[in-house]
Amino acid sequence: MLSTTDLLWSMAIAIAGGLAFGGFYFGALWWTIGYLRKTRHPYLFLVGSFLIRFSFVGIAFYLLIGDRWERIFPGLLGFIVMRTILVRCLSKPQLISVSKSYR
Repeated sequence: MLSTTDLLWSMAIAIAGGLAFGGFYFGALWWTIGYLRKTRHPYLFLVGSFLIRFSFVGIAFYLLIGDRWERIFPGLLGFIVMRTILVRCLSKPQLISVSKSYR
């Protein structure tokens, strides 16, 4: 049985790991989408990138969880939080044009 301090450290490490894995996964996805126009075989490049990203994150989560299944929830939370952060930071601001009928 883990003490409260050990449990909190374990959860903090899981959140940090999830943030790192999310940063890798979604950062590599962003890079892949940007690079698709430059490659001769975009379908192969997209599938290959997915397999690499998915394999890395799957193995990383497996190692992060270890023998404590409770670490999966904070790890996934960190993963999703990093996705939200990257979507907000990497997305281009969209200009909204107002038509004359609404003025």
